[in-house]
Amino acid sequence: AMHFAARDVRSAYDAYRRGGSGLAQLHAHSAALKSYATTLAASGIETCRLLCGGHGYSLASGLPDLYAEFTPAQTYEGDNNVMLLQVARWLVKRLGTGGSRPAGTHPTLQHSEDGNYLSLDQAPLPEGLADQPPEAVAAAALRGLAESARVLARR
Repeated sequence: AMHFAARDVRSAYDAYRRGGSGLAQLHAHSAALKSYATTLAASGIETCRLLCGGHGYSLASGLPDLYAEFTPAQTYEGDNNVMLLQVARWLVKRLGTGGSRPAGTHPTLQHSEDGNYLSLDQAPLPEGLADQPPEAVAAAALRGLAESARVLARR
């Protein structure tokens, strides 16, 4: 999945370099992918090391070298926490405060019909939120996105 996501980010980058637009979206997608991929890799290596018991510390297992190589990647080119904050800022800016968002809705994650990708869609705002300031709508949007991601992760 990360291979195909990285390929899409690379295609978007190439299109941008040829004079396209969408730098903010490209940055958000690449930041999210970098954060997810490096966290998943470091977590997987740590899980393998723990499952090997004391042998996981042995150089013969190859895990110490992998750990030393991949764990710092969570900090290279921007700490993962900062990268995710930038993604959240982009989401709030793009979807939480108006723009192309239909009135009375907030963003939510949806699977495509064939289940191969996620897309941002619009869902009705919870009752009583339509007359709230944009910050409240943005907070509801982020809560909705987080819940959608949790549900989709269980599939």
